[in-house]
Amino acid sequence: MAQDRYITGNSADEVKQLIQTDLAAAGVINDYQAVIKQGNTTTYLTIQVQLGGAEEGGYELTILRTPFHHTGVFQFQIYPQDFLQEVGKFFGMEDIQTGYPAFDDATIVKTNDAAFIKNVVADEQVRSVFGNLSGYSLSLDKDNDTGQWQLLLEIQRGLTDTNELLQVYDAYLKVLQTIQHPVQ
Repeated sequence: MAQDRYITGNSADEVKQLIQTDLAAAGVINDYQAVIKQGNTTTYLTIQVQLGGAEEGGYELTILRTPFHHTGVFQFQIYPQDFLQEVGKFFGMEDIQTGYPAFDDATIVKTNDAAFIKNVVADEQVRSVFGNLSGYSLSLDKDNDTGQWQLLLEIQRGLTDTNELLQVYDAYLKVLQTIQHPVQ
């Protein structure tokens, strides 16, 4: 298990530069964990790439997780649409339409507040990143160990390309910002 790395910055741009520098210094990413502190927000980043052996299958995983105070009133989950979801939608599986056709065609959105989720995905970069990303789940989730709410992004591959990771991180922060500071 990797030792936690600590990245602290005052702005998103400063933090992204520090992440880029740290990943470059880490070299080949097999097991990377970072605690990212930006202002009053702490985000945990995990990247795992296990290639497996002769008879073992490997796996890849990237997780971004940010605990924060949340009442639990608003909840959502976004994940990419695939063939099984298309069949499910045909048979009545509920999928919220956000009003952005390309995003709606590429994703499944579940929420208990359709009006608010439209604010969450109003940003073009958020729609672009999560509309084109594969094998992920973005949700508000209650941590089983602490009972604290968190924004959780789980991606079924290791984001070892720094530019892609930083684009995903930036879109993730925009979602978090919208949830924490909703426009009235």
